[in-house]
Order: sequence, then structure tokens, then C-alpha cells
Amino acid sequence: MRPRGLVSQPLPAGPLPLSRRRVLALAALAPAAGAGLAACTPGSGSDGPDPLIALARQARDDVDLITATVTAAPALGDRLTPARTARADHAAALEAELARVAGGTPASAAPAKSAPANP
Repeated sequence: MRPRGLVSQPLPAGPLPLSRRRVLALAALAPAAGAGLAACTPGSGSDGPDPLIALARQARDDVDLITATVTAAPALGDRLTPARTARADHAAALEAELARVAGGTPASAAPAKSAPANP
């Protein structure tokens, strides 16, 4: 009697048969392999504009929208002021990071705006 699992069986000549289990295992590993290869491509990350520019612009647009909302409905000022302050701080942090990376002030980011707490 041979101990099962301890002795490897010889591999068949030719291509290995693909069982359903093996296909599922390969399918599960494919995204990880693809992500690993994509990360190693030359010049990755240098194509196109910096994504922080769009995020800073969106944060400034949010500040403008909240300011307009508070102007139209002053009763919401107490509730919206923390959100406006947080988005303004976020925009300033993004713009500071863009300036740090670029070595100066980013051209496409808007300058900081200050809005009154309750108009």
C-alpha cells in the first residue's frame, strides 16, 4: 500500500489537463498578476494632468456651492459652516501639496477664498 499524497506522481507528457478547479484558481489570480504588471510599466503615472488638480478644483467648487446655499438660506448657516470650513481646508491642503510638488504655485488651482460664516 502506497502512502497517498506523499509520493508525487509523474506528470503526463503534453499539456496539463485543465480541471474546473484549476481554471477557477487561474481566474482568481489573473487580476493580481495584471495589477502587478501594470505597476511595472515604464512611465506609469506620468501621463496626463495631476489628479490633485481636479480634486482641489472640486473642493473649491464645493466651498462656492455651500457659500451660495448659505446666502440663499441663512438658516442653514450653522449646519453648513463646518462643511464649508472642512472643504476649504481640504482645498488649501491639496493646493499646498501641488505647490510643493511643482516647486511653486500651481497655475490651475484657484487662490484661497474666504467666505463669511453667516452673511
